[in-house]
Amino acid sequence: GSLQVDADNNGVFGDTSLVLSSGVAAFHVKDAKAETINITATDTGAKAGILSSLIINPGAATRMLVTLPGQTFTTFTGNSGAVTAQSAAVGFDIVSLSAVDNFNNVDPNYSGSRTITYSGPGGAPSYTTAVDFTSGQSTTTLATTLLKAETTTITASDGSLLGVPSSSLVVNAGPFTKLQLVLPGQTATPGTASGGTGLSGTVPIQLTGQPFNATVNAVDDNWNVAASTDTIAMTSSDGGAVFTPSASAALVVGTIAFGVTLNTAGNQTLTATDSTDGSKTAATSSVTVSVAEYRSATTGLWSDTNSWQVSLDGGASWATATVVPTAANSTNITVQAGHTITLSSTVAVDDCVVQSGGQITVSGATLTLSGTGLG
Repeated sequence: GSLQVDADNNGVFGDTSLVLSSGVAAFHVKDAKAETINITATDTGAKAGILSSLIINPGAATRMLVTLPGQTFTTFTGNSGAVTAQSAAVGFDIVSLSAVDNFNNVDPNYSGSRTITYSGPGGAPSYTTAVDFTSGQSTTTLATTLLKAETTTITASDGSLLGVPSSSLVVNAGPFTKLQLVLPGQTATPGTASGGTGLSGTVPIQLTGQPFNATVNAVDDNWNVAASTDTIAMTSSDGGAVFTPSASAALVVGTIAFGVTLNTAGNQTLTATDSTDGSKTAATSSVTVSVAEYRSATTGLWSDTNSWQVSLDGGASWATATVVPTAANSTNITVQAGHTITLSSTVAVDDCVVQSGGQITVSGATLTLSGTGLG
């Protein structure tokens, strides 16, 4: 069924008939499948000739195929069958690795020990890298553990053969065992070692009175989000902390975001606890909270962050502000000499200092000053 004929030798295969010349015809055949075949030629007078036991050899291996649980590999055909889903952190065996030519014929000359590298799955997977081959097929048990819950493919190569991505493999999260708290500056890293934090990045200093988001995830041992609708309670070492819309909310498909406003400077903690199931490990994170100092950077609108610089270290260093100053996030605001700050919407502030030569212009708004203003 895989044999093709070029009867008139024009380089185009797929012919089904040819014409004899002086009783002879030469033609080309090709077969992508390594097999032993018989070729039968029959003329219009029902005379037949048979070429028996023509051996089609496979080509040298150029690619490596991965056969996953639930699949069967057949030379030339490749993989068939539905892939069986796996669970994160639960070991399984890759069915086989096959060294094949460009038409998926196994190379019988590919044998011996090989060092295999794998790619595809995220997190921190583990594989069997020292693999023995006989006649193009792996003979070593290919123990594998994937830690990240995802839909992925696995590619294997010995460094010389092209690795062909496997069929899609679904890796499901493990059971919900603990909570994870993700703060600004941090990114969740599912599929990483259970002994770590499942996070990357550093939480920047937060400002008193300035809200930020904290995300709580229900996770398995390797930090994959696990579906849950448990109720989460948030608390803080800052007695003046405010959580929005409230300090308690139910998870939605294993995750929920809280608005957090810390009002006390210093090192504070945030803790997420599962109110529904006390067996789940709570999550606690530390946050450094600072009272910001603001100074004008140029003439401009009060409501424009480009008009302001902010310092979180008592004025030792300054950076472009990301929010504008208010009584909620600063107790020390300075309008520098030569700058005019225009206020067009109502603002309440503490301790606003206007240096000589500086100016605040109020236009259709109200500036409420709770502390000291100097001209």
